Amino acid sequence: MMSNPEISVIIPAFKSARYLPRALDSVLNQTFQDFEIICINDGSPDNLGEILTDYAARYPNISIITHEKNRGLSAARNNGLAAARGSFVYFLDSDDFIHPQTLELTHGLAVRHNADVVTFVWNKWLEKRNGANADKFPEFKNYKSIDEIDILVSNNPISRVGKRRYSYSMFFKSQLKLFRRSFLDGINFTPGLYWEDFIHTSTFLKKNPRTVFTNENLYYYSECPGSITHKPIYAGHIRSYHSAFNIIYDMYDAESPEIKQIFMQHLFDDARDMHRRITHAPVDVQKELSPVLTEWLCDMESKGWLRPGRISISRAAWFVKFKNMANGGFYFSNFDLFGNASSRNSVTI
Repeated sequence: MMSNPEISVIIPAFKSARYLPRALDSVLNQTFQDFEIICINDGSPDNLGEILTDYAARYPNISIITHEKNRGLSAARNNGLAAARGSFVYFLDSDDFIHPQTLELTHGLAVRHNADVVTFVWNKWLEKRNGANADKFPEFKNYKSIDEIDILVSNNPISRVGKRRYSYSMFFKSQLKLFRRSFLDGINFTPGLYWEDFIHTSTFLKKNPRTVFTNENLYYYSECPGSITHKPIYAGHIRSYHSAFNIIYDMYDAESPEIKQIFMQHLFDDARDMHRRITHAPVDVQKELSPVLTEWLCDMESKGWLRPGRISISRAAWFVKFKNMANGGFYFSNFDLFGNASSRNSVTI
């Protein structure tokens, strides 16, 4: 009987046949080799299943979970986590890839500092800039040991988010963390909602995980057509984010203003990014989506999460402009992320 691996790498996959081999190869080529790969075919209609079958036949540490129908990222991750045997768990998106020493370095830091979570940062890998070849890799930095990595260790990680160069996105992305599997007992991703990473992180932060932070770039986020962040935005997306906000509001409303501010900055920036995407949508889409986004932001304000001091001055200035436009009929196309005028035709709601 095979012994349990030290790390379980969980890769949900849907409509990513072009990029999946690169993701798998980036794991298989790791300097740390005591791992299993659990790949979830989430009802993908392309030839992804054939690719997985081929890899599993060649590599005995790859196992496949198949969903007959698409169930979404959260369900796929949850099923992968339920099947995981490793002492640690790592989640990788199927259209992205990791540094060859990601598992070696994060595992070494977790063991040395008895950490529940090791979190790091990403690089954007622009497909257009780097060519159409989906199996192309960059020049990777070589680390001689974990001793050359600048880190911060905290038993109160939420207090460190956004400080000492540690970004919000680093801590609210599941792909940027190695987890101790026992720490995730009873903590799953919420099916049916976007922002699954944000809710997941908000949940485990309540347990005050012992966390190692590093600013090393150990993950490569691939900006390619078809990824979630490049798909058109729909009213259901915004309502899903609104529902996620309400979950986090119920979870953290009794917490200190400082903790609320950490969540608020991230929530607000995502709402503002949605606004930017809506301004570049066709007029009929703007008419449909602008009231839905307004409802969400007004709900955030009514619950006291947009009070002065909980968001930065620049964010507060943006929200004042947003409210003024909403009260005056809500002009979208002539107002961008930074409040600059645009030559696009405006629409009044």
